[in-house]
Amino acid sequence: MSVNTVAEFASELKKSTDTVLEQLRSAGVAKTDPSDTLSEADKHKLLSYLQTSHGTWSVSARKSLW
Repeated sequence: MSVNTVAEFASELKKSTDTVLEQLRSAGVAKTDPSDTLSEADKHKLLSYLQTSHGTWSVSARKSLW
């Protein structure tokens, strides 16, 4: 995984930046701006949060995140 911005990550996920920012905040990742960078640890924290709140993701879904 590479480091990229919230806006780039949202684009990769085909989600709005606002949606991704809200999900990050809910996961406890302190990001407030689309230009904030995301680390691998931030993405893992988001994935763990989403797995807990929505159930376990398939391997193919996880691969599409990165």
